[in-house]
Parts: sequence; structure tokens; C-alpha cells
Amino acid sequence: MSKKSSEVLEIYNPLKMSFQHLESNHKMLMPMYRTTRRNKTNISGRDIVEVIDNFYGKVLKRDGIEFVYSEEFANYTIYSFESIIMPVFLNIINNAIYWVAYGNERKRIEIKIRDNEILIMNSGAKMSYTELTRCFEIFYTKKASGRGIGLYLAREIVTRQGGYIKVVSELRQGSEFSIMLPVR
Repeated sequence: MSKKSSEVLEIYNPLKMSFQHLESNHKMLMPMYRTTRRNKTNISGRDIVEVIDNFYGKVLKRDGIEFVYSEEFANYTIYSFESIIMPVFLNIINNAIYWVAYGNERKRIEIKIRDNEILIMNSGAKMSYTELTRCFEIFYTKKASGRGIGLYLAREIVTRQGGYIKVVSELRQGSEFSIMLPVR
């Protein structure tokens, strides 16, 4: 192989992998965008759980991850566009699924409400100080095949809705993402 060919492959292979990743995400999200309303609507926690189950139910079951949510969350209502709010939850759950594999023996993801905040907790490994301070930065990732876009987008979406998102992490307790969205 010539030097020119190997230089081209060094550029081509990462680009190809990135496009394949984008294509798989596009295929995964397309049904949601086609079926969502173009107007703001009331989105219940139960609606969010249903979307999470449709996207990740098989993976959760395969990996032995317990996914639970409180009745209070199931009845919680967010007034927004489905196509804007659902990716927030899908990105946080996607990260939780990945990191739960490195946590405690008990693999668990839980969503509940506390003081009008939505809490998404997982039993994954404790995040370091650097991970806690940088996890919402674009292109920051610790995942082997990560792109560093999911949590960044989640924060941007929540912020643009007038809310906030934050994270805390404790040894043997995993991580807890808190989302506060404005009440209509």
C-alpha cells in the first residue's frame, strides 16, 4: 500500500465510522420524529417511559438492568414538543445503560420526582471530579465508542426550555441527574 493510500485511509476510516454512527442514530430516532406533533403538548412521565422502553427495553433486559420509575413520575406532565423533550431522556438513559455495567453488582436505573425535579439515577460507577465538571461539554466522552454529544444536547435542550440539568455522583450509589423544567 502506498503512503498516499494509508494517509487517505487514516482520514476515511474515522469518517466512515462517524457517519455509520450518525446513520444508526438517525434510523433509531426517525420514527419518533415522524409521529410527534408539531405543536406543544402535555407529555406524561408514562409517555417518556414508553419511549424509553421502545428504544432500550431489549438492551435493559439483555443486560439485566432493572428499570423502575415512581408513580409520581408516571403522572408528571411536561408541556413541550415531544421531539425536543424525548431526546433528553433517551440520551441520559443511554449513558446510564453504558455506565451501569461498570458499577455495583445491582444494575439499576430509576426515575422519580423530588421537589419538582426529575431525578434519573443509576447504579453505575462514581464519576470523577473531572467527569462531573466536563460531562456536559460537547465532544467530551469517556465511552470507548462515544462521541460526546448526548449529554451536551440534553443540557442545551433543557436550558433552552428555561430549565437546568445537573449531576452528582457518589461511591457505591452511582450518579443522579436532576432535571428542572419550568412549570407551564
